[in-house]
Amino acid sequence: MFCSNCGQKLNENDKFCENCGNPVYQEPEDSIPNLEKEIMKNMEDELIFEIPAGAQSHPENPHREGPRTGGAYGQAGAGPQPGNTYDHLGGRSEEPPAYGSMPGVHKKQPEKKKSRLWIIILAAVAAALLIGAAVLFFMVSGPVSKLKASVRDRDWTRAEALYEKNFAGKDRREQQAAGILGDAVQEIQSEFISETTDYQTARRYLKAISGFWDDESVETALESIRELNDSRTAFKEAEACMEDEDYAGAIQKFSEVIKADGKYEEASARLETAKSKYKDKVLNESQAQAELNDYDTAIAQVKEALKILSGDRDLQEKLEELEDGQEKYAIQSVLDQADSYASKGNYYSALDLLRNTLKENPGNEKLSRALENYRQKYQEDILGKAQAALGSDENYDAAVVVLDGALHTLDGDYPEIEQVLREKREEYIQAQLAKSQQDNSVSSAVGNWNVTTVTTGTYEMPAGDFLMYGGMMNTQMRLEIYDTGEFYLDILGKTGEGTWSADGQENGRYILTMGTDTQPVTIDGAGKLSMELDGVLLKFEKETSA
Repeated sequence: MFCSNCGQKLNENDKFCENCGNPVYQEPEDSIPNLEKEIMKNMEDELIFEIPAGAQSHPENPHREGPRTGGAYGQAGAGPQPGNTYDHLGGRSEEPPAYGSMPGVHKKQPEKKKSRLWIIILAAVAAALLIGAAVLFFMVSGPVSKLKASVRDRDWTRAEALYEKNFAGKDRREQQAAGILGDAVQEIQSEFISETTDYQTARRYLKAISGFWDDESVETALESIRELNDSRTAFKEAEACMEDEDYAGAIQKFSEVIKADGKYEEASARLETAKSKYKDKVLNESQAQAELNDYDTAIAQVKEALKILSGDRDLQEKLEELEDGQEKYAIQSVLDQADSYASKGNYYSALDLLRNTLKENPGNEKLSRALENYRQKYQEDILGKAQAALGSDENYDAAVVVLDGALHTLDGDYPEIEQVLREKREEYIQAQLAKSQQDNSVSSAVGNWNVTTVTTGTYEMPAGDFLMYGGMMNTQMRLEIYDTGEFYLDILGKTGEGTWSADGQENGRYILTMGTDTQPVTIDGAGKLSMELDGVLLKFEKETSA
């Protein structure tokens, strides 16, 4: 560096020239070219395209003014003359004058340099303003800024156009776009979480972004807001169920609220309330059903509740209680029915019912005791009737029928009855042969008969179809003929009982007597019993013992 006044070589930190005392001008380190570089570097992301020709920056090394031709006092020459030097700004300076020179010459030189300095400063300011204007232009109008503005305005059509034109397929620029769009995705998701944006709007925004930016984060955000929206919907539906006392529905919906939902803690508390109310409701309603002996409904209700409140101890205990009550009720119903049969002298039906029920409930003490009790009563009853029949030769056939029927019904070893039969069989052999046909007819009539076909006019149909079409599915059509000479009839809800006897005029024909009314029935060779009531022909088949 040299003095701008006398050309003396200066040290780096000199502030005045040691030769002439002229102040030394220090050019700032952050010169215009360096400042330009820094600005351009900071705005690199925005200055993607070339700066227009009118915005060219100041050259890094300013052109220095060349030396003037000619020597001092107007001497001409091709190169610099001895004694002349040039400062770093391109100005000419002269060596100190010889003795006798005029001192006034040197007083005007600093004013000339100050003038040059102001020109340089003004030029630098103008260049800086020009660069700033160019930078500001590109900050406002550059693709990155435009993309940011489109995202901020939620103008996805414009954002897509900018992305496809300026960013897609360009690695560095795609990274810039990814940052902008990624921030937008997070912002949309946050707006939905904070409930400043509704679900449909947030979903529409994310779908718009996914239409031109293929990134996993968009799909993840879509799934996240969908789950949260479903959770919020479930909470609202659960509250509606609670108001309607649909506690089972409330339990299901409260269980669908996710941890990311701001109402998760409230939903958890409400879930426990719903469970408690649901259990109380089931316990109370099932008990009411049980008191009406509707155990099937009560048990089904508790089993359904256990699917929802799996492992609940109170419900499990209630189920066991109901099942035990159902079994006791069913068995008691059977015992009551058997007692009804026995009270009418129909031990056959009573014993048959008890045997079948024991097959379904093996080892049940009540059923076993009742079965043995009725067998004993039947034996006593049948022996008494047989003894009465044996008192007259006219009743030999009846005695044999009674005893044979008893052995068949009791289904076991009864030595007393068998002994009576063996002792008397030879005595009655002749009478039995004489009346064998009638005996067979009487024996074939005893038993339980069920209607199998119904004939009206010329149309014959199964009894089941007849009852179904008539809306009487649970109605019985049954005839019970006892070996005691009595019968019981139950046809379409109309019941009656009386006595029966074989018709001596016609084989296979019997007369049922109820008070003053009589009803003939016939048994054909196939063993089917026929009865005509009010123009309707009923055909029966006899039950066979299991």
